[in-house]
Amino acid sequence: MTQLSYQPAFDPFNAVFRGLQITQGLEGSVSFDAFRICDFFLAFPFFMAGTENRYKKGHQWLRSVGRKYADRKPYGKIPDRKLLFQRVLPFQVAAISSLAKNELIDHDAWVGGEVKRTDKQVPCALLKRIELENERNGDLVRAIRTLIAEYDLQGENGLKHRTGLLEYRYDAT
Repeated sequence: MTQLSYQPAFDPFNAVFRGLQITQGLEGSVSFDAFRICDFFLAFPFFMAGTENRYKKGHQWLRSVGRKYADRKPYGKIPDRKLLFQRVLPFQVAAISSLAKNELIDHDAWVGGEVKRTDKQVPCALLKRIELENERNGDLVRAIRTLIAEYDLQGENGLKHRTGLLEYRYDAT
């Protein structure tokens, strides 16, 4: 018996869409590692509720956002979150590279490890779809934007340390 299944996290087109969701309205740039963590939580929001995440005081609401999306957890067994995070990397790189090639992400910033939107407009139909999706999942998008705006990436108590998804101990702080 052959079983076909679809996982949006491993779809390069879905990764491009998630990248546009994250960067829509983004001021300035965000490091690619911070982008990766946010994209991971956008693809697997139920992982935001995990006890391995250590959020700042006053940001415990981020866990409740994760619990709200518990129904998105696949029926079958899924790999360890760190392994899953690593498996998504090629799709994230492909998505940002594609967006940079199409001038929606600044190419020079991307070469430097940053994700920064350009002034080029997203096609109208796609923009409407992004806005609709961001509106439908407003609390999740708000959580992602909170992680980008209020958490440093590196060092102890940085986003890498607080989520446990990336090594932080050797960061130059």
